Amino acid sequence: LNITKSMTYDGSQFGNGAMAIFAGIAVGAVAMLIIPQLSPAIRAQRLLALTLADLRRLAKRASPGRQDDWESRGVARLLAMPDEAEPVERSELAATVAVGKEIIRLRHVAPRFVPVAMVDAALQALAEGRSGEAIGRLEDLDRRIAALTPATSGGVVLLSLSAMSLSI
Repeated sequence: LNITKSMTYDGSQFGNGAMAIFAGIAVGAVAMLIIPQLSPAIRAQRLLALTLADLRRLAKRASPGRQDDWESRGVARLLAMPDEAEPVERSELAATVAVGKEIIRLRHVAPRFVPVAMVDAALQALAEGRSGEAIGRLEDLDRRIAALTPATSGGVVLLSLSAMSLSI
C-alpha cells in the first residue's frame, strides 16, 4: 500500500488555532469575573420554576420514564438550592419532587386496575394548572380504586395505588 497523500504541517495555521482557543478561554474567564452572579432569591425561584415546569411535562407524558431519573434530577436541584433559600422554598421543591415520583408510580401501576383515560384526565388537569379539577378527578380515581375487591386485585397494591392518588 502506498500513501498517496503526504502529511503537511502548517505552523501558522496551528498558531492561529491555538491563539483563537486561548482568546476564547480568556474572554470567557473575564466575562465570568465581570458579570455578577444572580442573587440567591432569584436562583431559588428559577430552580422552583424549572422543577414545576418539569413536573407539568411529566404529568402530560403518557410514558413518564424512570423514577430514578426524576429523583436524581430533584436531588440535584435540592443540592443546587442556595444556602440563603427560605425553608418554604426548599419544602416546595421537595414536595414537587415527591409529587413527580408519585405520578411516575401511578402511571406504571394504575393501568392494571383503572382505565388509563381516568389517570390521563386527572394528570392533564394537574399539568394545566387546574388544581380543583385535578383534585376532583383524583378523588374519582380513588373512589374507583376503593370499589375494587382486594381479593381479586391484590389488596396491598390497591392500597398503594390509593395512597399514590391521595398524595398527588
